[in-house]
Amino acid sequence: MKLSSLCPGCGSPTVEGLCKRCRLESTTLLSCPPRVEVISCPVCGAQRLQGRWQPADRPVEVLVSEAAERSVEIYRDLANPQVTLTVSKRGATRYIAEVELIGEFEGMPAEDRCTIAVDLRYETCDRCSKMAGRYYEAVVQLRARGRSLSPQEIEECEKIVLSQAEKSLEKGDRLAFVREMKPVRGGVDIVVGSTQMGRLIARSILDRFGGRMRESYKQVGAKNGKELYRTNILVRFPRLRDGDVVVVARGTVLEVRGYGGKRTLCLSLMDGGRVFLSEEEADAARLLGNRSDSQKTVVVAMDEAVLEILDPLSYKTISVTRPGHLEVGPGDEVEVIGSGDDLVLLAPL
Repeated sequence: MKLSSLCPGCGSPTVEGLCKRCRLESTTLLSCPPRVEVISCPVCGAQRLQGRWQPADRPVEVLVSEAAERSVEIYRDLANPQVTLTVSKRGATRYIAEVELIGEFEGMPAEDRCTIAVDLRYETCDRCSKMAGRYYEAVVQLRARGRSLSPQEIEECEKIVLSQAEKSLEKGDRLAFVREMKPVRGGVDIVVGSTQMGRLIARSILDRFGGRMRESYKQVGAKNGKELYRTNILVRFPRLRDGDVVVVARGTVLEVRGYGGKRTLCLSLMDGGRVFLSEEEADAARLLGNRSDSQKTVVVAMDEAVLEILDPLSYKTISVTRPGHLEVGPGDEVEVIGSGDDLVLLAPL
């Protein structure tokens, strides 16, 4: 290469203008602000990143490192850049991030470093502010047709509610909180922060227990010219619940085993077949009891059509029709509900 001039910076021979070394010395390889800020909620620990609140899923030290790393700028023509960042705590709300950069500048090794002060600032997030202000958008009302909800149904619904609230928050619904779950006559009212979450809760409960869902709305004010509403979401459970034993048309005895939309799925206690009842058929069925109230007894004798068993109340031997699908023998233990003429053998779960 033919050299035609001298570097005006250091006087070294160069092709033209500044030499590589002087260009390196005059180039800012690493640009860092003197100070950055990390905002965290003192109540739930959520962090505000790029203007949006995010769930607290990382330690503060990681947030400080990420905030410092986002704030630095690297010279775009630097080849093979490698950044090392070290964070140290210097007070209750202050951290120091030391940044080191190495790379190649026009084929020459290059490095730079800087120091950034990272301040931790506490600010109550939107979610905690609304929770403290007893904010809510919807009430999910759990009721049943012609009866009260059982303690088992209420317990399972509570699990569904808490699980759905957690999932909704993970998916970014900042108002996914349960303000209150209060017993009312015949059921439960679930007061929730988000209408969207309320609908998801209602659908999940409907999938599990069947029944119907209906929404109604009430205007509660206006904000910035926009009308504000609260939503009531009624979930009406079927009349029959899991484990209920009923008698339907022509004396068929069934046990409720689940739901399919507005229909009730049952197991025939005579032949083990599946039977779906409409709402009208479920309402008309005669209820004998529920599996949760069953008692155990013993088979004394049997033939092809009849089982001789002990009545668990009177201890007398009584005859019952032998279900075609029930494989038992003398001395075997079975579950029954009712007594006397209404004594019914249950199928194994």
